[in-house]
Amino acid sequence: MNKALYSLKQAPQAWYNKIEACFAKGFKKFHCEHTLFTKLKEEGKLLIVSLYVDDLIFTMNDNNMCEEFKKMMLEFDMSDLGKIRYFLGIEVL
Repeated sequence: MNKALYSLKQAPQAWYNKIEACFAKGFKKFHCEHTLFTKLKEEGKLLIVSLYVDDLIFTMNDNNMCEEFKKMMLEFDMSDLGKIRYFLGIEVL
């Protein structure tokens, strides 16, 4: 699996398949945008995740969902860079 994830041409597809399988538990994938996932909980709590190659950004309206999501992502050895400032060359305010 490590070879597929990090050293072959198929690495981005293998990574996407693995993370998509992880998101299959509780997330809804948008039909028209396959890299956008949402998770809706009671009382209107919403988590939105967008994937781009091997990066992801997320936003939510509940801090508890944020902490749950970060714990879930530990499996992927990701680092939290804090609040977004730039994404794909676009400044985010």
